[in-house]
Amino acid sequence: MTSTGATLDEFWAPKRRLSLRQARSRSDLVRLLRMLFTSGAAISAGVLIGSLAYSVISGTHGRQAFDDTQIVTMQNPRFTGRDAAGQPYVITADTAQRNGANPALIELVMPALDDGLNGTVRAPRGVFDQDAQHLELFEEVVLTDAGGNRFVTTHARMFVQENRVLGLQPLEGEGPLGKIRADTYEIQEGGQRLIFRGNVWTEIQPSRPETGE
Repeated sequence: MTSTGATLDEFWAPKRRLSLRQARSRSDLVRLLRMLFTSGAAISAGVLIGSLAYSVISGTHGRQAFDDTQIVTMQNPRFTGRDAAGQPYVITADTAQRNGANPALIELVMPALDDGLNGTVRAPRGVFDQDAQHLELFEEVVLTDAGGNRFVTTHARMFVQENRVLGLQPLEGEGPLGKIRADTYEIQEGGQRLIFRGNVWTEIQPSRPETGE
C-alpha cells in the first residue's frame, strides 16, 4: 500500500505541479487582464472626461461669443424727440434690432414717424440712426401730409430734427391739387415746400366751381 501510495503520489505529482503552474499562469493572466482593463477604463474615462471638459470649455466660449454677438429684439419700440423747431416727434415700429457692427443703428420692422402736426410716414422696413437722427425707409414708403397729399415711393431719408425728407427713388403722389410723378424729391419745412426733380409729370385737378345757395 505504501509503495503503491508513493507511486500514485509520484504519478500525480507532475500533474499537480502542472496544475499549480497553470493556475499561477491563469492567475497572472487574470491579473494582467484586470490591470489592462483597469488601465483601459482609466484611459477611456480620461478621454471621456477630457472630451467633456473640452466640450464644456468650448461650449462656454461659444456661448460667450454668441452672447456677445446675439441680436436682442425689442417689441413695439418707441423713440421720441424734438426737431429743430421744438416740435415733438414719435417713431414707432413693430420690432427693433440694434445693429451688431454699429449700435447706433436700429433696424426697424414696420416703422412709422408721426410729428403730431404735419403728417405721417410709414414703411415695411427702415433703419434709425440715433446719433445722426436719420430715419432711412425702404420698400413701399407712404407719406401723408396735413394738406391731404399722399406720396408713395421705395426710399425716403428723413432728417428728423430738420423736419426734412430726401428721396432718391421715383415718387408718385396724389392730392387735392392733382397727381405728380418724379425721379427724385425733397420735402422741406414739414411739407410746406416740395421739390421734384427728373422726369417730372403732373396732372392738375381742375378746381370745382363754387355753387351759390
